[in-house]
Amino acid sequence: MKKTFILGTAVSAMLLAGCGTTTTIMDPSTEKTGFRQAGSISDEELREVAVKTTKKVLVNRKFLAFLKKYKKERKDENAIPVLKLNTTRNDTDDPDLNVALLTDTINEELINSGLVDVTLAEGADKTAAIAKSRDLEDDENFDQAEFLKKVAECPKCPKSACPSPERFREAYHTEAEHVYVITLSSHLSGSYNSAVLGMNLYREKYGKKQIHVIDSESASCGETQIVKKLVELEEQGLSFEEIVKQIEEFRSNVHTYFVLDNLETLRKNGRLTGVKALVASTLNIKPIMAGDKGSIVQRGQSVGMKKALRRMAEIVLEEAGDTKERFLMITHCNAPDRAETMKKLLMEKAEFKGCLIMDTRGVSSMYANDGGVIVTV
Repeated sequence: MKKTFILGTAVSAMLLAGCGTTTTIMDPSTEKTGFRQAGSISDEELREVAVKTTKKVLVNRKFLAFLKKYKKERKDENAIPVLKLNTTRNDTDDPDLNVALLTDTINEELINSGLVDVTLAEGADKTAAIAKSRDLEDDENFDQAEFLKKVAECPKCPKSACPSPERFREAYHTEAEHVYVITLSSHLSGSYNSAVLGMNLYREKYGKKQIHVIDSESASCGETQIVKKLVELEEQGLSFEEIVKQIEEFRSNVHTYFVLDNLETLRKNGRLTGVKALVASTLNIKPIMAGDKGSIVQRGQSVGMKKALRRMAEIVLEEAGDTKERFLMITHCNAPDRAETMKKLLMEKAEFKGCLIMDTRGVSSMYANDGGVIVTV
């Protein structure tokens, strides 16, 4: 179960407290307080207090111990917990206090720290900055071109937020007898943990239900492979328990590979140093990556995308074994020609049950970046 920090009104209470016709303001760096007339606290002072307070939280001994334990439990030094933000409440006697700015600044500092990701608690109001950072949702209205443009223009690492446990809980509240959730690899996202917690919350509120949450240990078309297999198993009329057993076995045998044209998102996420990213871009080196039980490993590299695609095809065929009973799936990020090239390279030398080519959406578009190609068998 994923541990989640709750941050909201407690922070505002640390910062500000009402006192008659004046407002008490505390400097978190010195813990000294002073008094101001209501309405006299400037936005700049609020921003400074929010920054100092958030930074103090992030270096707190208990918080750092939590981070260490969190990474150890997940056996992943890159694991990042999700911190849930509530709406900051104004409990002072100053009705003009810019609470939205306070919440925005806390949100921005937390995200920029790189120590945590941020999502909003169920029912929390979106302030201007939070809404701006969350204004692209991965739904039927997702605009890949607009998204890629924003990612390219972003000077810092773009962030994503998984659905809250409460949203999962309510999604489970359906007439369907069997409910399956296939999530992005738990090494890359908090979705799996959020879905499991949502399942537990559902059972506490509504009672027992046959729900199974599957960590895809993959992404994009790796998740699609599992969906396709689930449909086949359900159509066979198997029991829920047998389907769970078979789908877990199937998941463990899905192979995922990808090659990226652009290393910027990896660099912004700290996966590559600035020097390595610059050298790779300058020399036109394309790393060939693969999934290994949910983690990302490098299988090789080539100079130029054409050579990288050919090398990735060779690696796929070397490692996949007998492909006659495997379904080939290829996902591309705004690169249909490369996807077709990959299909041709693979199907000329191996036989598959079928082939499906898809374009990426939200999170996959962010990490694959413009021109990326993902293959699963």
